Amino acid sequence: MSLSEDAVIKQVYMDDGGALCLKGSNDILTTTDFGGCTAIMAFTDKGDIYGLYHLRSIDDKPYDDKSHSNQAFAQWIQNLQTVAQGAHISFTIGTPRPKSQAKSVVEQHPDLGMQRYIEKLCQDYSGKITTTLTNMLNVTTVSLSSGKNINVSGNHWVFHKAKYQTDKDILDNSGLNIQQRLKFVQDHPNMDYDMQLQKHYQRQIESQKADMKLAKLKTKLFLTADSLLEKYTEIYHEEHSSESDKSSLVFVNELHKAAVKLDLQAIKALSQRQDFTKITQSNSTFSFFQQATKNEIGLCYDEILIQVEEINQLKQTALPDKVPLGMKL
Repeated sequence: MSLSEDAVIKQVYMDDGGALCLKGSNDILTTTDFGGCTAIMAFTDKGDIYGLYHLRSIDDKPYDDKSHSNQAFAQWIQNLQTVAQGAHISFTIGTPRPKSQAKSVVEQHPDLGMQRYIEKLCQDYSGKITTTLTNMLNVTTVSLSSGKNINVSGNHWVFHKAKYQTDKDILDNSGLNIQQRLKFVQDHPNMDYDMQLQKHYQRQIESQKADMKLAKLKTKLFLTADSLLEKYTEIYHEEHSSESDKSSLVFVNELHKAAVKLDLQAIKALSQRQDFTKITQSNSTFSFFQQATKNEIGLCYDEILIQVEEINQLKQTALPDKVPLGMKL
């Protein structure tokens, strides 16, 4: 970056209030010595205002003699909104890291939670805000000046957007399982200021549980239906098979088809067959009377009916794992 004679370099230090400049200023804002901290650059749409902040973390933790480390950052955001007066503010965010840390998706993006943390601090702003997440591997120094000029120094660094542009996308591609993602957002309230991420991952967890239960129920159902069909197919193909065996096989085959399709209506329709009672019951003779009892086919029919009803009900009540329309993440 070439400097004019009246250019003034202003050093911005970690959580030391940041800096804001108005259009026409020759000030060059610069910061270095990151060690895991994040550079947050801000410009209004016409370049009337530019600013730079060096943020330690999205977490409000005690630091040195301050009540928490992010009071100064929140004030910098508030001052920026005040002077911007409703103008569109564009934030560019990057966390400089050495190339040796480029092994994970998370490390190729700004510190996780920065995008939604800025949204939290700007949620009452009257104007529009946008955020651009950058990959700042190898960056050692960040500088900016009037005219939306961003300059960095490092080892062959070229300014470019990070692959993912939302915290949710970064988190979803981080390699963490859903339970770990949920715990991460629970541990970082500034990232999940509106609780939407927690609700989203809790829905996914409930959906996973429902899917596992469905899988177990289907396995049990198909085992019952398959075993019954296999047994009565063998009975029918015996040398002395009867017409009754044929009717039973036809019934069992129809029951099997309906069970595989989870077709509750078709299963119930089988009970309307004229030969339903004959196929599904057997007579037990006692001393003075006969009592109809369900045979193996009848018992399996009842079991399959109950299982399909349970599966269909679970499918209807299972929570969706997708983000509802209109939810901003």
